[in-house]
Amino acid sequence: MQQKISVVEMEKMKELLQRSEAEKGELFRRVEAFETKQKQDLMYHNQLIKRDSNLKTTIGKLELAIKNLEQEHKEVMELSKSANVATEAIENYRLLLENYKRIDQEKNNFEAMYIKVNAQYETLEKLLNSRDYMQESNLLGKLIVDQWESSRQHYEEHLEENEEIIKNLIEGYNNEKSVNSKLIEKNSALKEENASLRAKLELINKELESLKQKYSELETKTPDCSIVIKDELIEID
Repeated sequence: MQQKISVVEMEKMKELLQRSEAEKGELFRRVEAFETKQKQDLMYHNQLIKRDSNLKTTIGKLELAIKNLEQEHKEVMELSKSANVATEAIENYRLLLENYKRIDQEKNNFEAMYIKVNAQYETLEKLLNSRDYMQESNLLGKLIVDQWESSRQHYEEHLEENEEIIKNLIEGYNNEKSVNSKLIEKNSALKEENASLRAKLELINKELESLKQKYSELETKTPDCSIVIKDELIEID
């Protein structure tokens, strides 16, 4: 009887031992699976940290580029004021040119009048120098000569004044022309620089959108990882 009980107990113990071994094997498999998963999680976490560091570095560079772009934009806006000054200078140049043409026409008219008066004076002088005429009307001739001489001096003075005015206008015209040429060249350079800045801005905005997309993907995978990117684009007026 006791021998039968011992056999039954041994069978139960064997069964318990087999069950224990099976549970032990299952436990080992679970531990190995957990360790494998833990290693994978650690590796993925390290990758996320590295990506996060790279992203922060890129954002820092991007922010610096945006600051530089804003500074360049500020300089362009200041230079644009010079372009407005150039427009005003061109208008002044146009008015100066019109004034110059008017004075030049007046000068030509005075020169023509002077030539005419001088010719009449020379003719009269020859006539008055003839002996017969001088004997008959010496006093009258002297009065006429004096009048013509006064008239000629008057026209000569006007010619000198107009020549001085035209000289000053020409100098002002040349100065305005030189300044306007430089301003026009500067304005063209500003337009090219503005186009270059707009191209840089578009590139930076594209990079910013790409970074926000990458950040959104990372944020979806790792909710605890927090990096703030402002949702705004830089615009140049």
